[in-house]
Amino acid sequence: EGTIDSNHHPLPIALNGRVPAKVSTENGPIAIGDPITSSSISGVGMKATRTGRIIGIALEAFPASPNDQIPMSNEFPIPNDQNDLGTLDFDLGHSSQGEVMVFVNPSWYFAADAGTLTLTSETLNSEGLLASLLESIGATLKDGVLAFRELVVDTLTARRVATDEIELRDKATGQLYCTWIENGEWQKTKGGCDN
Repeated sequence: EGTIDSNHHPLPIALNGRVPAKVSTENGPIAIGDPITSSSISGVGMKATRTGRIIGIALEAFPASPNDQIPMSNEFPIPNDQNDLGTLDFDLGHSSQGEVMVFVNPSWYFAADAGTLTLTSETLNSEGLLASLLESIGATLKDGVLAFRELVVDTLTARRVATDEIELRDKATGQLYCTWIENGEWQKTKGGCDN
C-alpha cells in the first residue's frame, strides 16, 4: 500500500520547486531568469518569447555561456556532460538540447511586446483594471462581449454562432471556400471570405 507497481512504469512529476528539466534552444539560448514553456518536442521545454503559459523560470543558462558549444541530439540524456562543451559544435540554425535546473511554477507569462499596462486612479477600479489588462493582450470587453482581433482554437463548442460568412477548407482538395446565405439561398466562392 502507498507504493506504485514498477510494472506500471511510473514517472516522476513536479508541480513546484527546483527540478532538472529537459530544454532546447528552439527559441534561442536560455539565460538565468528566462521563462520556460513547452517546445515543439514532447517533454522538452524552451525559452518563452511570446505571451502564454509557462512551466517555470530557468535557474541555469543553456548554453552555460554564449561561447559554449552544444551537442546536437534528439536523445536524452545527451551523451556528453553539458558543462564540458569545449569540443562540441553549436549551430544557431538548429535546436540543441540539454538539461537545466528550473524553478517549476506553472503560470501565465506576458512577453515584453504584449503591450504596456499603466495603472492610474482610473484603472485601479475593477472595471478599469480589467479593461487595461485586456487591452494589454489586444482584447476588449463591452456590454459583456469579449472581442479579439483574431482567436485561434483547436476546438470550438458554442450554443449559438452568429456570423455573416464562414470559411471552409475542402477535405479532398485543400481548397479554401467562403460560404454565406443570400436571399435565403446558400452561396459559395473559391478563396477566403476577405477576397
